[in-house]
Parts: sequence; structure tokens; C-alpha cells
Amino acid sequence: AVPATMTPIYLSNNIVGNMIGASRRPSSESADASDDKDSSPARGSYPAAPRPSPADLSVGHSRDVSAEVRQTFLAGVVRNNGQAIADDFDRQIGDVQSTFARAVAGYGLRANDFSDVMTAYMLMMWMAANQHMALPRIAQVNGVRAQLRPRLAGKIADARQRQHVAEMMMYQACILIAAREQAEQGRPQLLRAAASAIERSQGDQLRRLALTDQGLQ
Repeated sequence: AVPATMTPIYLSNNIVGNMIGASRRPSSESADASDDKDSSPARGSYPAAPRPSPADLSVGHSRDVSAEVRQTFLAGVVRNNGQAIADDFDRQIGDVQSTFARAVAGYGLRANDFSDVMTAYMLMMWMAANQHMALPRIAQVNGVRAQLRPRLAGKIADARQRQHVAEMMMYQACILIAAREQAEQGRPQLLRAAASAIERSQGDQLRRLALTDQGLQ
């Protein structure tokens, strides 16, 4: 079972605001991949997505940090949903970096890149806020990544803190991915709960944005 009542930790208003502001300016990065421009990734495919210039956005895999994040995250699940659901969720997720990596690999995103993690998270936030069921196209994912990457570079210089934040976002993204999958199967309750929580946290900011090949505008 996936936690159904836990309020996720969302992006701060200033990051969302920066994205809204950035969407009004021409992007300095071209995110389109010509062959993949109008298609979502086929299951099992791993397209080579174009990447902006390198930056120190690596995400480590320290066992100590992962243990801290897991403990913190599951404590919230226990408080809101009980020990049994927390244990079940923990079994389903296992190593969060590995689980997240499998979920986003078809888009060329990686668990060891902070901007890739936040790209996936921001997309799932937008999809949940808008109750949007269709999977994004690769060009749209690349557009969001091009928006986020320069704004995230250097924001979290400490490697342990960067891993901590990234893994918390991975857990939240996994919940939102599960919510979408459940809605596809005729069980929309979790997705609706996520949309309500996003609106309480962020208002209608994400619902006022459209997902395009240039990112969220």
C-alpha cells in the first residue's frame, strides 16, 4: 500500500517562482532531441538525452545519509498512516536511488544527478496538481531540465545535504508516480489527495503553467 494521507515535502515557493519567471525569458539551452521530439519513451528504451554544461550537481550514495533519509521519511509515514503501511512501503521502495533510477531511466534521467532528480520531481508535481495522466514527451522533460539545471547549480554545495534533499525528493516522486499509476487503474484517491496537498502548499501556481518543449510556461 502507498501512504494515502501523508503531505509530501514540496518545492519551496521561491523555486517555483523562479521557474515561472524563467519561462517568460528565452531559454539559453536547446532541449529538443530531433528523433524523440514528438514521442514518449518506449518501455525499456534508454534514449541519450542532450545535457547542458557540466556542474557540481552530483548525488552521492552514502549509506549513512540514505539511512537518515529513510528513517526520517518513514517516520512521517508511520505518524500519518501507521507502522504496517510504512513497513509495506519500505519493502516496495527498497533502495530509493535504485527504484527511482528504474522509474526515470526511459527519459534519460539519472538518480545521481541533482537536476535530473528535481526535473522528475517537478514533472510529477505538475502532473499531480493538474490531474494530468498522459506521460510527458522526452522533449518536454528536457525542457524542464534545461530550466532547472542552471538554477540548481551551486544551491546546495554540501554533498551530504545534496544527497539528503535528492533522496527525499525521490521518495516523494515515487509516491506521485504510484498515485498516477493507481489513478490509471481506476483508483484516483491518492492522486486527488496529492493535488489537494499541492494546492494547499503552492496555491494554483502549477495549474497555471503549461508543459511545453521549452519547459513549464
